[in-house]
Amino acid sequence: MCATIHADGGPTAGSPEEQRQANTLETIASELRYQNAVLTEIIATLDTIHGEGIRSGTAIHTAITDHEVTRREQKGI
Repeated sequence: MCATIHADGGPTAGSPEEQRQANTLETIASELRYQNAVLTEIIATLDTIHGEGIRSGTAIHTAITDHEVTRREQKGI
C-alpha cells in the first residue's frame, strides 16, 4: 500500500518515519530555495561590479537553466 505523503506541505498520512522523511525533504527544498536566492544575488552583484549590466533575477535564472540544459545534453542525460 502506498502512503499519502506530500513533500509540498499537502496532507500527510502514514508512519511517523514517512512523515519525518517528508518533513526532511521539505527542509531540504526550503534550504535549496534559499541558496538559489543567495546565488542570484551574488551573480547580480558580480554583473554590477564587472559593468556587464544588471540582469533581472528572471534573466539570471533563465541563463542558469540554459546552462543546465546544455550540460545535460553534453552528458547525454
